Amino acid sequence: MKILNSNKRTNEIITLEEWHFHCPPKEKETQWKCKRSAKEMARYWTNKNKQAEFLSFIQNVLPDIVFGYAIPELPTKFDVYASPRQNDLVIFANTQGKKVLISIEGKADEPYGSNLVKSELEKAKQTVVTNPKSNKLNRVEGLIKRFKHLPELLECRYQLLTWLAGTIEEAKREKADTVILISQEFHSDETTKANIERNANDLNYFVKLISNGKIHEVKKNEICSPIMIDGICCYFGKHVTKL
Repeated sequence: MKILNSNKRTNEIITLEEWHFHCPPKEKETQWKCKRSAKEMARYWTNKNKQAEFLSFIQNVLPDIVFGYAIPELPTKFDVYASPRQNDLVIFANTQGKKVLISIEGKADEPYGSNLVKSELEKAKQTVVTNPKSNKLNRVEGLIKRFKHLPELLECRYQLLTWLAGTIEEAKREKADTVILISQEFHSDETTKANIERNANDLNYFVKLISNGKIHEVKKNEICSPIMIDGICCYFGKHVTKL
């Protein structure tokens, strides 16, 4: 599978160094460290054997899937406002002639963002007071209206909400009717059990809510049964690598 840069999709990324040059994480220096998600994802995905391993993982639910190409740090718009979210990695795939979009969120034991939805909502309300032209409040309220499930939705991690919204909208633009959202985790002697459990609880809470209780847990190295959201068939899964 080819890995391409997100700008013009013309530069093929083969090495760890090329990934860092073409598709660095947002905080280029502080996030690019061994045993942290940004660098470990690059190391994993520039290894053809690891790509084959991950393909086998996805084939557990879609046996005929074929990977096309992948783009790290792909920006995806999920509303009409500026500042799209960045996907750690998006794989464009096909199964039986139909397009599939795989969005991968990399984690060591970093949280799914720093804020809950309720915190983002309050922060957005304060921002509008000092900057009436800000669209932050419109963005947060739009996401809440889109996914409903109040008041429980306010206790979800905001990053999980934008991840799902961005993936669905990118799938619609690509005319894909299936998406797979995978939390790819890299556990090591520098990750903590408490942080890993916190992330698991946050992901489980969100998926249980958004699936109307059909999914109670996203288990390690498994992909859950699909659910329909906005006319898109959505799978959620977790892939863990022990470093």
